[in-house]
Amino acid sequence: MAIYKRDSNKFKGGYSYTVQIPFIDEHGVKQRYNKSGFETKKAAYEHERKIKDELANKGKIKKEISRTLNELVDEYLRVERSSMKLNTYLDYTRVYNHHARGSIGNYLVNRLEYKDFKQHFNDLGKSFGRSVLVQLKSVINNAYIYAIRNSYIEPFNPIQYLKVTTYKVKPKKFSKTLTTGQFEEILDYCDQSDRNIAESYKIALYIGYYTGMRKAEILALNKTDIDLINCTIDINKQIIRGEHKNDTTLQLSPKTEASTSSIPIAIPLHDILQDWFLRNPYELVVPDKNGQYINPDNITGFCAHMSSVLGFHFNFHMLRHTFTTNLIDNGASPKIVQTLDRHANISTTLNYYDHVSMDKQNEALKDMFGDTEKEKRNKNATFLKS
Repeated sequence: MAIYKRDSNKFKGGYSYTVQIPFIDEHGVKQRYNKSGFETKKAAYEHERKIKDELANKGKIKKEISRTLNELVDEYLRVERSSMKLNTYLDYTRVYNHHARGSIGNYLVNRLEYKDFKQHFNDLGKSFGRSVLVQLKSVINNAYIYAIRNSYIEPFNPIQYLKVTTYKVKPKKFSKTLTTGQFEEILDYCDQSDRNIAESYKIALYIGYYTGMRKAEILALNKTDIDLINCTIDINKQIIRGEHKNDTTLQLSPKTEASTSSIPIAIPLHDILQDWFLRNPYELVVPDKNGQYINPDNITGFCAHMSSVLGFHFNFHMLRHTFTTNLIDNGASPKIVQTLDRHANISTTLNYYDHVSMDKQNEALKDMFGDTEKEKRNKNATFLKS
């Protein structure tokens, strides 16, 4: 091992120090470590000691990289893409490109500190919601984990301790479920729409209302997935947005493993589908005018426009919430709800029970213990008035 003094115009003294260390790597190959640019001999000795410790403890020297966060994230997404669901990859790519690539992404990875990420996320939190920030943190955090595993950086991840905070004014809270009357208004709107694809949208809405299926799963259905004799729907794939605008991609696996399932068809939906299959010449259950897959963004836009016209909040996912709430209101057990909703975790199902209406809570107490105190008071008040 040796430290060499070299002439240099970079520093005031006119020279700098270089550290050279010959070693045998983990594959038994002779290597030479070389790093120059130390202003003082003390700094060179300290670096030499650090490298010797790495060789003694790990048998190899950590690679020092000089690359930007953009370059690191791009490599992480490229290498790990095969192990991700396509939807995850596309979401990670979009959120990073929109909220980091042109700003903090240009910083060198080994220069970024916690305070840099904190400031960047604080700025984003003034304009964007929590879900955007959580997803952005996730992709950067995963990229740092990838860098650590490859010995690109010291085993320290500056973003892992970041707490996502938003300052954006919270939007007005809307109901997550639909009344029967509202759903009928939605169907009427589809009947009156001049869009030639509105009938396909209406079928998608019917399926969502009567099954609780996700939009991407409904749009991927073929007629062969629906057994009208045994009254079942086989859920085995989903449609997702492609990498480019207006692209759609068929993914041969639903959102989670639990999402792959065969579910029963309610009698009203059976009759609706039976009639629809006679009129729909295409193999897809919900086709566009050319018999092709519908882009999920298109039906999202249709629902948003319909919501503004009808005057109440509505998005497609509310059909799933409505289906679940109707099951609970009609006395379905948590296990039955979990099975029909295809929740991977029972805790997701139980969260719906936390929002059961006060009337239903009082009804449950009445069934078990008789009239509640409030009802008794109301009865006494009625008696006194008469």
